[in-house]
Amino acid sequence: MSWKETALIFKCVSWQAVYRSVELMVEWGLAHNIAANITAIGVYKLHVGNGKKSKHYLTMIYQIDAQWRRLLWVGQTRRASAA
Repeated sequence: MSWKETALIFKCVSWQAVYRSVELMVEWGLAHNIAANITAIGVYKLHVGNGKKSKHYLTMIYQIDAQWRRLLWVGQTRRASAA
């Protein structure tokens, strides 16, 4: 979904306002990200384009501890060097 499509759902909000809101939340999340005490992670590779080249994949690393389920990192390839 695009910034503009999201803005239309919220009515009377510009796509720029949606973008700024997301940007602020990402900045806050990064500033408050605590990566200590992670005991289990999961790796998920998602195909996002046409073809089977590694540039058409996203690699996502999740914390999957009993008390936490959260996305830790996203890379734009499926190669081991991405992580």
